[in-house]
Amino acid sequence: MSRASPKTACKTCVRWRLLLLATVALLVGLKLAWGQDKPADATGHELVLDGQTFELKLDTETTLKLKDGREITAKLVRRAFTAFEKDGTSFEHPSSLSIASSDKNAGVNQHIGVTALGTLVLLQVHEKVDLPLLRDTVFDSMLKEARAKNLNVNTDAFERQLADGKAIKGIKARYAEGTEDDVTIEIGVLATDAGNYLAMTMFDKASAPQEAAIVERFWKTLKLK
Repeated sequence: MSRASPKTACKTCVRWRLLLLATVALLVGLKLAWGQDKPADATGHELVLDGQTFELKLDTETTLKLKDGREITAKLVRRAFTAFEKDGTSFEHPSSLSIASSDKNAGVNQHIGVTALGTLVLLQVHEKVDLPLLRDTVFDSMLKEARAKNLNVNTDAFERQLADGKAIKGIKARYAEGTEDDVTIEIGVLATDAGNYLAMTMFDKASAPQEAAIVERFWKTLKLK
């Protein structure tokens, strides 16, 4: 039996992981909008300095002439990570990644980012929900494809300390398929006076080892109202 090349297999696994994420959205009745890696905008930036306006280009040094005749050099650079903040919750993500937010729908808000390689960060805020049931339903959905392939899925409980001092608990799964898949999924839930939260991350160490930093940054900086 022929075997797909690693490059083809990688594209295939990314496609079915995106399909799984769409399934998660359907489970909670949301219309999902994808946050995609976005190219840096090289133009359209202005700097206002002592009443003067200067146009700057990203990653380009520009000489600015001030009112007193002095000349200075300025350069606009994009930070590696930036903060997403909404309704008292926040986390950091790559500046090149858009975070898509759903409008309030049936008591649910969702904020999600998915890179071109399928790495996921997701935060849902529910007014009323059975959090353990939601966690288990989403978890089973995310592992449906792996189990259908009879892959060895290792699961365990996990706990993460968040940036605001709270602790979020949940389920962690890891499965591999040859040398082309090494997927880790974490789904945690937490109830506070402000809402019921579900947070999830997923990345493939085999196809995108460098993206582990995105997942770690999400959990390390996550603050819940």
